[in-house]
Amino acid sequence: MNSQTLQQLQDEIKNELSQSLMNANFETVLEKYGISGEKVLKLECSIDLSQIQIKNTENSSNKSLLIPGNHIVKLDCDWCPCCGCCE
Repeated sequence: MNSQTLQQLQDEIKNELSQSLMNANFETVLEKYGISGEKVLKLECSIDLSQIQIKNTENSSNKSLLIPGNHIVKLDCDWCPCCGCCE
């Protein structure tokens, strides 16, 4: 897996998280405790590259299946009620 493919994976995961968070009820929970404002909730997701097992799929059909390092890639997200993850 090259760095471009890894970036695409990160982007797709972040998009899926954002879609899920748009349907979440965090705003009601925060309001229950008197908390309001944008970007008050920060979520973090990580991908442990040392645990990835690559299967033969369309996205991994190339011969370069090496993952650059065995580190954890973090995806940060500031939650906004209007759009899920916002920058």
